[in-house]
Amino acid sequence: GGGGATAETVDIVAGETIAAGEVVYLSFGGAGTTSGRAYLCDADSVFASTSAAVIGICTVGGAAAATISVQLTGTVAGLSSLTAGKFYGLSSTAGALALTADLPTIGYATSTTELQLTGEITGLSSLVVGTAYASDGSGDLAVATSDVLGYATSTTSLLIRGQFGSTAPTGVGDAAYLMGGGAGNNGWSTTDNVDTATITALAVTADVATLSAARRACSGAGSGTRTICAGGYLSSGSNVIDYTDAHTGTFSDFGDLLAATWKMAPASNSITALFGGGSDGSETAVINEVTIASTGSESSPGDITQAREGGAGCSSPARGFFLSGGHPTNYNIIDTTTFASATTATDAGDLPDPRQETNGASNATRGVVFGGNSSGTAHHNTISYCALTSTTTGYDFGDLNEGLFGIACVANATRAAAFGGYKGTRVRTIQYVTIATTANTTVSSELLPVGNVNQAAHSTGGGGLQ
Repeated sequence: GGGGATAETVDIVAGETIAAGEVVYLSFGGAGTTSGRAYLCDADSVFASTSAAVIGICTVGGAAAATISVQLTGTVAGLSSLTAGKFYGLSSTAGALALTADLPTIGYATSTTELQLTGEITGLSSLVVGTAYASDGSGDLAVATSDVLGYATSTTSLLIRGQFGSTAPTGVGDAAYLMGGGAGNNGWSTTDNVDTATITALAVTADVATLSAARRACSGAGSGTRTICAGGYLSSGSNVIDYTDAHTGTFSDFGDLLAATWKMAPASNSITALFGGGSDGSETAVINEVTIASTGSESSPGDITQAREGGAGCSSPARGFFLSGGHPTNYNIIDTTTFASATTATDAGDLPDPRQETNGASNATRGVVFGGNSSGTAHHNTISYCALTSTTTGYDFGDLNEGLFGIACVANATRAAAFGGYKGTRVRTIQYVTIATTANTTVSSELLPVGNVNQAAHSTGGGGLQ
């Protein structure tokens, strides 16, 4: 059976004739396609299958240049000739589904006419909790070696998200960018430096690029090819949004926030970046929104449920999550809104404990929240996690090696990494966890070039991009 998930549908201009029920991807240019248009997926083309960053099923078709509707999440109805209880992948026939499970796996047939793209599948058997699963090539499940379909939440349930291939989408991978922050060992010195690391190896290369101005408490977001740094604080708040595609030299001007704001919780997929809450001199509930591929000042689709600063951000491909935060009152709220039609956030659930100055990272299905503080000097070593669904509950994941706040956090499909932080002095520590498990962090032998706190962070393989 299927646990279902909220159906998220977007309107996209078709790059070719597309019919309802066909599987499509959103092109970012290349292979003779037009960026921002939808094309038919094809297992015989890497560009149109495993390298596609955003995949869905057309629900309202049209000719080339017409606007069509594409469902990205939830359960798609109105299909035909499916085998109930099987996982489907792409066919070598453009736009079609097949039990051969050519990558990526798209979804689970809950009936002969319905395919579940996301959410929790129930009624399965013999699963190992926390283990990643994929299709075995004939529509049944096997322990994943590359093409991760989802994670077992119980011995009979699998939390899935389709669109998850054996290789990362073009431009989407293992890179992390750490921007600005309070660099040094003590005091509140602030830097414009941009460092980079790979999440797998964790070795940091210092000063690969430069922000347009030094600032700390800024917020990072972006796509697989573009990195954005928004807001922050030096001697006063900043409304600056910087971006880079080259990841060298000085970041370029993107536009402005609605107000000079710092300590916002960021979330992004390959199309949209959202920045929730923060402080503009007092705590704010405003959500700032930008379209990543363009430039220009932000708009606001609505608010988070409670004005607060220093919260964590996590992302699935369909949803942004704004977790915890506070000052002076701390909260354990988990708020969420969709990227495709962002609006005022809804309260999705709670983390186990309230804190601020915390940060998060995620893969496509699970968010992890690291550290924080609750009273200025009460530094938390707590790590929490939650499923990235429209209603959710937070649980204890494990502990950092010590109490820290202001950590820079990033993730790829399997690992979440935490860089630096503050415990009364700035630390150079890099530590990590495997997202699908629950455990204390492993401390890497690698170190930041200098201690740093309140850096912005963005990874090219985070949950919103998977």
